Amino acid sequence: MSRRKLKDKLITILMYSVLIGISLFMLLPFVWMLSTSLKPENEIFKVPPVVISPNFNLNAYKDLVEQRNILRIVANTFIIAASATLLQLFFCALGGYGFAKFKFKGRSQLFAILLATMIVPFTVLMVPLYITMLNFGWIDTFWPLIIPGAASAFGIFFLRQYISSVSDELLDAARIDGAGEFLIFRRVPVRYLSSLCPGFGADMGGLK
Repeated sequence: MSRRKLKDKLITILMYSVLIGISLFMLLPFVWMLSTSLKPENEIFKVPPVVISPNFNLNAYKDLVEQRNILRIVANTFIIAASATLLQLFFCALGGYGFAKFKFKGRSQLFAILLATMIVPFTVLMVPLYITMLNFGWIDTFWPLIIPGAASAFGIFFLRQYISSVSDELLDAARIDGAGEFLIFRRVPVRYLSSLCPGFGADMGGLK
């Protein structure tokens, strides 16, 4: 083996060793979390800590299922996360499409104001947001966790950057074929992405 090949092999081994070491380090909190969940309460804060307790048990999981109504908690989490994600995807895509492909007076200024809202810390908005939700009668409901996050400045900015890369000629061709604006919004960016990533959106069908 030549010296160059040996050097390259040693560099590769060193690189993978470092990456494996970092990966193991990143896994430590999850290993500790799992280990702690199996310990009796009197061993959780034991010094020195014990990673694998000889008295491990499943009482914590039993309590979670029997007393914490875990199925309801998981269902609530899924409903909130799925609803907020779908709404944000839809409205941010609409906003991004509008800023990217429609020319109207004050577009640049309005987009600059939108970006400026990203520097406002959430702590400034907490009290006004709470008062608004209280006036709507939404306290102790899912709505305060879904509606405020239905659109975001970053999401609109992110999708605008992608949609700006879609050729205007593609949109004009769709209009000539008789497609309406909402149909163009739904299909053309996906078609464009499928041309960049073969297989993506292959089953979307035609424009009409």
